[in-house]
Amino acid sequence: MFQDEHKPLINQGVVIKTNASQRYATDSVGAFFIRRMAEKRNGKVQQFEVRNDVPCGSTVGPMLSSRTGIRTVDIGCAMLSMHSIRETAGTADVDSLIDLFDEFFCNFSVLDASLAFE
Repeated sequence: MFQDEHKPLINQGVVIKTNASQRYATDSVGAFFIRRMAEKRNGKVQQFEVRNDVPCGSTVGPMLSSRTGIRTVDIGCAMLSMHSIRETAGTADVDSLIDLFDEFFCNFSVLDASLAFE
């Protein structure tokens, strides 16, 4: 019933979350930009698509994107037992996320984005 190989892994990079029911705001262009920025820092990313027959949570991403028109990408760190007293995450993923944010806020420009499509 469940796919054992289809899950984000701790300490294997930032997770880009997508969902066919649009419970997450990520689209292919946004995911491309995240992967490209991570590559500049030799970082790892994981793509995670929630199965369409399994209920999942949501984020504020779809609402923000639709109301503001700003490209939105739902990303995060893989973890076990979210919202539990035993919630566990990997320290390497936090470092990867910090590197990704640093690349975005310090080096990303609209010019870089336009060059990506040439």
